[in-house]
Amino acid sequence: MRRVLAGDVLGARIELDADASWYLTRVLRLGLGDPVVAFDGTGREVPARIASAAGPVVLEASGPVRAARAGRALHLCVALPKGPAMDLAVRMATELGATDVWPVLAARTVATGDRADRWLRVAEAAARQCGRSDLPRFHPPATVEASLGSIPEGLDRFVATPGGDAVATDQAAAVWVGPEGGWTPDELSALIAGGCRPLSLGPWVLRADTAVAAALARLQR
Repeated sequence: MRRVLAGDVLGARIELDADASWYLTRVLRLGLGDPVVAFDGTGREVPARIASAAGPVVLEASGPVRAARAGRALHLCVALPKGPAMDLAVRMATELGATDVWPVLAARTVATGDRADRWLRVAEAAARQCGRSDLPRFHPPATVEASLGSIPEGLDRFVATPGGDAVATDQAAAVWVGPEGGWTPDELSALIAGGCRPLSLGPWVLRADTAVAAALARLQR
């Protein structure tokens, strides 16, 4: 079923914004009566049909609102990688159930600024594909120390590092994934002192975006 992000899915009629309207009519080439699923980015979705395609697309709900969201809090703290790798990391994080994304400014990263708008668009496309109706929350870039202080208390904490444990958890969790050059000894010490358990991603050296997928997959049961 084709899916589209809508601002509100609680009414009988749902008017889409210009971007969503363009996506349905120009990219997917849908028209009157075609079925879609509208989701609101917070975890709610509703089956609908296109009731009007003139100007902003208007959908008409054809069933009850239902929930389709990540089942637990899963925070990804990822050292900002170079180039398009962050886009790939965001896509994988969305598909693997991350609820929050914290870009981390590590010693071996190159600061590229806050690109939350772009990352949100990547997450939206990933959510359309994978069936999630909630989108990850994107937080401002922060240092390792600041990210440790910002993560809510009570979460299981892990740091991806060679020689760590291969673990899984069904609890709310946070995982720190370092840059391709690895965490510095000081950063790793700070993360462990901040309550992070070492998490193994296997015997090989991984690209930054691959490491994100591997770390989140290790935390699944």
